[in-house]
Amino acid sequence: ARHADPDKYFVRVRDNTWDVLEVEILLDTYALQLQTIAREMRIVRAAVDSAEDAIRFKLDHACNTLIKLDAVFGIFGVFLSMLTLISGYFGMNIPYGAYADGSATQAGQAFSPPTGGG
Repeated sequence: ARHADPDKYFVRVRDNTWDVLEVEILLDTYALQLQTIAREMRIVRAAVDSAEDAIRFKLDHACNTLIKLDAVFGIFGVFLSMLTLISGYFGMNIPYGAYADGSATQAGQAFSPPTGGG
């Protein structure tokens, strides 16, 4: 509750000549303003909490997707290593016809590292 004449207000503050009814009205007004501010703060806090929950849900979903993707790549890597093992085993045992007739030299015959002995 604001006074129409500010000079009278400051005179009453200086002289401490308040009417009890005016003080009650002023304090009630302040109490209502504080209640309104507290209610608005609770509403803002609820909105922040709900936004935080939504962001946390999206982050958990993204994390779970990455974990699933990591598991798929891990399984795929194991599958490829098994195929590499099998193809490597059979690839070493396939005879190559170029060495059979003696026209090509094998790498081990063309290069012998120096061993110091002779």
